[in-house]
Amino acid sequence: MVPISLLEAWDEVILPQVLALEAESLPGEIWSREVWRAFLEKRQCLLFHHPHGFALYTWVLDEGELIKLAVSPGYRRQGLGGLLVEAGVRALQPRGVKRLLLEVRATNQTAQALYRAWGFYSVAIRPDYYQTPREDAWIYMKEL
Repeated sequence: MVPISLLEAWDEVILPQVLALEAESLPGEIWSREVWRAFLEKRQCLLFHHPHGFALYTWVLDEGELIKLAVSPGYRRQGLGGLLVEAGVRALQPRGVKRLLLEVRATNQTAQALYRAWGFYSVAIRPDYYQTPREDAWIYMKEL
């Protein structure tokens, strides 16, 4: 497997790949290039990249959040999602993060199974969180 790389700032080479992965894997949740750039330049964040997936994390004090996780459809159920979760957990712990949160579509059973396998559990629901298509989000949390 190709190693997962960590980006902590804007990268003109990797970001086009991330944008393509996002469009392919998260069609209802696409950010513009400008939003990505602003996010990567102004927030405490970590972007883990693999040619067939990525995970974006942020944190404030002792609380972290998995903002986006995407794996190309042809590479799902092969362990890449788990590696991207593991990379985030390992990188956030030394930064003092004690809890990791995320939102996941209520209908995304595959992602929910992945998160539960990594020790996350459901703590709340955000009604109508996703707009395209309109759907609730389940909030998951993991103590690190």
